[in-house]
Amino acid sequence: MSHIVPYRSLIGRGFALPVAVVLACTGLISGSTGHVALAASPVPVTYDALNKVVYIGEASLPEVPKIPISLPEVDQELSAQGFPDLIGNQGTVWTLTVDTVVNQSARLEVTSASVSELRLDSTSGTSARAGIRLVIEGGAVKLDGVKVHSWAGGSADTDPVNGRSSIEARAGGRLDISSSEVSHLGRNDEEPGLAWRDRAVADIQNTSSTGLIKNSNIHDNYIGLYLYNVYGLMVENTDIHTNSKHGVYLTRGSIENSIVGGEIYDNAEHGVVFNRGSDDNTVGGSSIYNNSDGIVVFQSERNLIEDNVLQRNTRGIRINATQTLGDTFDSPSTVNTIRRNQIIENDQYGIYLYERADKTVIENNTISDNGASGINIKTNDNTIRGNIINANGEHGISFDGVARENLVTANQIYANVADGVQIRGTGLSTDNRNKITNNSIAANGRKGINLTDGGNKNLAAPIIAPGDPQATSISGTAVGAKTVEIYRDTGGQGKVYKGSAAVANDNWSFTLPAGDNVQEGAITALAIDGSGNTSPFGGNVVGGSLATYTIGAGVNGDTTVFISGPGANVTLPNIRDALKVISPTAELLVLEDATNKVWQSNVSLFVNRGVTLTLTTDTVAWLKLRSQSANIQLTRAEAGEAAYNYKSFVSLRTYNGVVTIDGVKITSWDPVQNTVDTDVSNGRSYLLAKYNARMDIKNADLSYLGSADGESYGVSWRDINSSEQPGVLLTRVTGQVLNSTFSNNYYGIYTYQARDMVFRGNKFHHNIGYGFDPHDFSTRFLVENNEAFENGNHGFIISRGCNNFVFRGNKSYNNRYTVGTDIRRAHGFMLDPGSPNSRYPQEPSFLNLLENNEAWGNDGYGLRVVGSISNTIQLNTFRDNLQGMTLEQGSTGNIVKNNTISGSGLYGMYLFGGSDRTTITGNTVTKSGKHGIYIKTGGNTIAENTVSENGSVIDGAPNGSGIATLRETDLATARADLVLPNGDDSLARAESELFSAPAATSEVNANVINKNTVTKNVDEGIELKGATGTQIVGNTVQGNGSNGIYLASGTNGSVIKKNEVTGNLRHGIRANGGDVLSNTWTENQVFENGAGGIITTSSANNGIRPPVLVRNETEVTGTAAPGTIIELYSDMGGQGRYYETRVTVAADGTFRVQRSWRGNTVNATATDANGNTSGFTYNVAYFVATNELYLPMAARR
Repeated sequence: MSHIVPYRSLIGRGFALPVAVVLACTGLISGSTGHVALAASPVPVTYDALNKVVYIGEASLPEVPKIPISLPEVDQELSAQGFPDLIGNQGTVWTLTVDTVVNQSARLEVTSASVSELRLDSTSGTSARAGIRLVIEGGAVKLDGVKVHSWAGGSADTDPVNGRSSIEARAGGRLDISSSEVSHLGRNDEEPGLAWRDRAVADIQNTSSTGLIKNSNIHDNYIGLYLYNVYGLMVENTDIHTNSKHGVYLTRGSIENSIVGGEIYDNAEHGVVFNRGSDDNTVGGSSIYNNSDGIVVFQSERNLIEDNVLQRNTRGIRINATQTLGDTFDSPSTVNTIRRNQIIENDQYGIYLYERADKTVIENNTISDNGASGINIKTNDNTIRGNIINANGEHGISFDGVARENLVTANQIYANVADGVQIRGTGLSTDNRNKITNNSIAANGRKGINLTDGGNKNLAAPIIAPGDPQATSISGTAVGAKTVEIYRDTGGQGKVYKGSAAVANDNWSFTLPAGDNVQEGAITALAIDGSGNTSPFGGNVVGGSLATYTIGAGVNGDTTVFISGPGANVTLPNIRDALKVISPTAELLVLEDATNKVWQSNVSLFVNRGVTLTLTTDTVAWLKLRSQSANIQLTRAEAGEAAYNYKSFVSLRTYNGVVTIDGVKITSWDPVQNTVDTDVSNGRSYLLAKYNARMDIKNADLSYLGSADGESYGVSWRDINSSEQPGVLLTRVTGQVLNSTFSNNYYGIYTYQARDMVFRGNKFHHNIGYGFDPHDFSTRFLVENNEAFENGNHGFIISRGCNNFVFRGNKSYNNRYTVGTDIRRAHGFMLDPGSPNSRYPQEPSFLNLLENNEAWGNDGYGLRVVGSISNTIQLNTFRDNLQGMTLEQGSTGNIVKNNTISGSGLYGMYLFGGSDRTTITGNTVTKSGKHGIYIKTGGNTIAENTVSENGSVIDGAPNGSGIATLRETDLATARADLVLPNGDDSLARAESELFSAPAATSEVNANVINKNTVTKNVDEGIELKGATGTQIVGNTVQGNGSNGIYLASGTNGSVIKKNEVTGNLRHGIRANGGDVLSNTWTENQVFENGAGGIITTSSANNGIRPPVLVRNETEVTGTAAPGTIIELYSDMGGQGRYYETRVTVAADGTFRVQRSWRGNTVNATATDANGNTSGFTYNVAYFVATNELYLPMAARR
């Protein structure tokens, strides 16, 4: 066998040059137990003991055939050489414990034929840094049907900071991954986890490291997949998610690689990155969501991005090439193609091009519902063709002042919040040459095409000569233009392209095509000069003059001004002027104070389809809507003329129109009392946007509005399904609400079947009912940095099928239930499925995110989740509420992580009523009145939480554990659980749904309580009652006022393993009662507890007796039932601080162990074949210092 030479890939990366290499030999030491004898492998395997590196195969040329070798064969070779422990083997679960190099002549095959799981040891101290490396140095590795991950402390290593294992293919190495899960690898940019680097021969691209990754799951690595100077790697139908940095990162000359299919999501930074010379790569057919940027292209060219869904990222696609002088790969990001993608619901831009990102082709995409512009461009010579660009939060397309010679053609650009296309300049007149031709541009919130800051040379819109609307020929002027394009549109933009005409001497004429339809709207036109500069749309009608006004009865019989005319943009002065013509002397809309711009409307205003009502400080500061206790009558001055009869209040409504409010105060107004209307009993003025409408509110104050009717709650957005297709859900109404105040309304705001709304920086306070109340299937809201306080019901609630909300950075405090006289509570936040008393069936609210919110001082809970599923609740702070958080009535599959809950009057977290499969991780729960975390459901994971100082002393006895379970069996128990400490009234007295009838409860089964810190709670640390199949593993349970872990009331089948249980006032572990069976505790550290270590009482665990022990220095002998498993412990104080070993009792009932013991006393437990574990042989009390005295101790159960 030849000498194995270490390669440059290991030099400077933690591998030292070997001083001596241990050569393979056979028969030196026989194989140990667990290592299966296999035929000798033709692949050499050696171990460099000095540097602790295993080498597989020989150094050779890159093209040498790769000889396969399996992991068991490698283990066999190492065992034969006297190294049986370098690869651990537990059946099909294998652990690699040393750095391993696969050289050119070998292919290591890790497949489901012999391996189900491969663990890469990441234990601190396994090498110079934590984590081993599997390096494919020109060789090959095949992973097929296996799970591969780092391993430390009994589970995957989730902490990359201290170092973590990694896999890397180098210098032509090949790593193929098929139908596998690879996770928890990598620690930094140098060791990213799963990497391919470099070529075997620098100038020959097909000697690159490469591979095929297909049908796999890559997650929780430092970087999901990392490619450095790699050619031809393919990723197919693979999910890549929750990585600490990027999902896929290609850099430094990585070319012609492909990523096709699969999902790339929830990565802390970007989804896919093409960085510095990563050219000619493809991303196709993938779903890329919830990343920072979905796809980033930096200093890379000719990449293809096609057929993907890019959704809910910060930005969908970002392309740039910010210059880095002196870098070898510094180059523009040019000639990239983006086609046939869905780019939707991203927080900022759908597509963003800047700094040398020229000549990009953007074609046939759908770009919609993004928070800012659909496309934002600061570069040159790009083509935007054949796209659908709609409903974006700013412009459809925005061009910065430096963007030049771009082409926009054959797109549909509509219903964007601001302009369809905005072209900025850099001064008075900028020759941008951005050409906008043959598009359909319609129904955008401001202008179809808008030139600002001198953009496109401020080219003037063409003028259309007046004429017969039915004429087939039109003409006009277009100063400085070469071509005019003709359109029809109902709103003054350019929805339907009709054709173009040449301009001669600034004049033009055009004959409309056969079949032209005047119902498509009025004629509009744009101009294009010889350099491509394009003008806004022009026509012979503009602004408010499009509107028509009629007076009639509203839907409730109230006298209403109907404002119609698609495309019209009207203001209060426009309406007043029109009403003066219709009714010259009636005070319908009055400018009361011209200086201060105070208006009063004595008539309801109805904004019809396609009309925009603009209320800004240019024309109005305060709009008063008449609202009083009785009807009034206004009479014309001329005797004998008709009178107008008004109901007691007026409204401002739009059906399918737009209302824009900026900087304005709107209130009800009682002209008799000369103040706002505070009496809701007979109705009050309100605002409503309905159907396909939009209402935007910014820097406004909307107060003293609304009453208890579904359409008139105060300020509302509402859609309903059509009567023709009642089963088809319509969610069209929308809007943005920014930096505004909603106070003293019936509800602060209300929505129903609304979509894509933004609420940011608002205050909801002193409202009669809820502060913030989206309802029925409202979807895709961003609710950020708002405050709800001193409302008469919940601060924030979403109800019945609401989904994909993001609540971030909101505060809800001091809300008190005052809307009714029944004994109910107002919560900070609430998710629910709708009222059980509604005529509509309840529907869960789902896929909502609540993060970084705060709730305090509410008379109800910080958060109440009722009948709502698959929500994520993270990084919130709930303090000083009646309860911190509850999950109730079938709220399944929710994630609760990294929250801080303190000072709750009753429970910190409370799960009941069938709320199963909740993940509770990383939370801090302190100072609750009773239990910290209280669980009456199953299939939950409670991990890595800190649960401390919970509970109270009631009538001299401790009440309240850290983590507790209970299966409800009767309503009396449920009622008692909702009584506050030192109280006598159940919270559920006025809310019967809080009683979980036994028929509606779930089994308290298969909960996992793992790696929690449970300390200083008044009663038990962990208390299991009525629980089955619970796993309690790796917890620290310390300093609690009674037992550390307590099992009672039919708790069966528990596994309690590797916990540290110390300093508790009673026993470390206690099981109590004849119905407590088959509970196993093993390998725990139980020491310095006040009453003893481990004890079973009242025939718990089938009354199993502990073993009898006799110690003679290092030898311990004993007796117990034959076949019993004995675990032996040692301690300095008579309990069980150190787990030592286990033995099986012989057929004669005896056992013997001789060893060096770490403690000076020896203790033991016995476990029978049914999993019943005994108490310790000896239970020696230990004095635990405490400032608390709990009485009466003798009365415990």
